[in-house]
Amino acid sequence: MNLDHELLDEASGPEQVLGRPQAKSSWMRGLPESPLPAILGAVIVLLLGFALTQTNDRISRLEDRVDAGFTRVDERFARIDERFVALEARFDQLDLKLTALIAALNATEQVEAALEGRLLTPEAPSVDEIVPQPG
Repeated sequence: MNLDHELLDEASGPEQVLGRPQAKSSWMRGLPESPLPAILGAVIVLLLGFALTQTNDRISRLEDRVDAGFTRVDERFARIDERFVALEARFDQLDLKLTALIAALNATEQVEAALEGRLLTPEAPSVDEIVPQPG
């Protein structure tokens, strides 16, 4: 009887034999009985891919904003650096002027007298009179 039942299943085609559905063909055995889990799985994969794409876009926009911020900071540092260079040039000019003034003041009798610890008075002898000059 088992043999007849198997023969009936193979020969009957799509109709049911003895109230049971016919066995699935080989290509249908790989498909699930309910397509809902497969559809939900595909939807989840699509949503995950969409979320990752959106996250990548957000990260790109954030990187662009950070790069723009660094560019602005670099520009500010460049302007500050230019101001420092200008200030250094002014200090160099002041240094030259002070050096010239000190040299001019060192040439006067008043500075030499002050360095020697005496005050110049109209009747005080000059340095040339005190220190004999060679030649």
